[in-house]
Amino acid sequence: MDSVIIPTHDRRQLALRLLAALADQCVSAASFEVVVVIDGSADGTADALRASRWPFPLRLIEEPRGGPAAARNRGAAAASGTTLVFIDDDALPPPDFLHRLRLALDEDVDVVVAFTRIADWVPDGLLAWEQRAWVEHGARVASSGSLSAADVHFAATAMRRSCFDALGGFDASFTANDVWGNEDTELGYRLLQAGYRVVVRPDIVVDIDCVTDPNVDLRRARALGRSDVRFARKHPAVAQRLFGSALERARIRRAVGSMVMRMPRTTILLRPLRWFVVAAVARGHAGALLYRLWLVVWTAEWWTGVLAEDGGAIARRERHR
Repeated sequence: MDSVIIPTHDRRQLALRLLAALADQCVSAASFEVVVVIDGSADGTADALRASRWPFPLRLIEEPRGGPAAARNRGAAAASGTTLVFIDDDALPPPDFLHRLRLALDEDVDVVVAFTRIADWVPDGLLAWEQRAWVEHGARVASSGSLSAADVHFAATAMRRSCFDALGGFDASFTANDVWGNEDTELGYRLLQAGYRVVVRPDIVVDIDCVTDPNVDLRRARALGRSDVRFARKHPAVAQRLFGSALERARIRRAVGSMVMRMPRTTILLRPLRWFVVAAVARGHAGALLYRLWLVVWTAEWWTGVLAEDGGAIARRERHR
């Protein structure tokens, strides 16, 4: 049996949409179960899911807010399947999603990562363009066979339960206390280091939403800076990629980082620019100049997160290595 595990937080309508898509799968509804972990929600998600009838076995787990990594671990612990299918609540899988994942796992692989595509219903704008470009780039890199931990996500991914249990699941500290990001990349890193076979399948396509609110994206940038420091501390081998070679290829991130590390209060001076850029992005403006200004603002937030996690020493060491 497959166990589909869905972490969700205050996104009732998206959770309902996802379960409706799972109810429409071309495989037998008796061949999989759905485990929804309601991660500190206060929007009536549990009641809404209970009020509907579903063709598959559904298990609802309600717990205090702990972040997506902890929620996925809780769902896996309650699941009974030999295959764990992790999928985010904003995903919309096609009817053959589970069928294709099963076929892929039959090809002697351990983890199958679907291609998550920013959906057509997401309105155009700078953030949607940026995230579409990032997703397409990731698909091209993965198709070339040069798979890295950065290409592994769990927005729509199946893995053998034996692999998950052997590695101890997700490290919940990465998304605790409102820190965002890297919990899936970190597990992907451990999977690859342990020699498990991980494949990205661009032919298994899942539509997802994306962040279009610039304020939300900037909060995530700061949280990601903190998470990157945690990643580098746990796995020193990735520190050079995060704070060394990656910055050498990113002039704006390098320049802003130099300013913020020398004078942390630089971010206060950037506030007027932030207000202007956020307003322009929120109104749907785009263009090369606005994108560069957006990168300046985003990078300042990322570096602020790095310093908040006491990551300045790591960043300085790796930049001068």
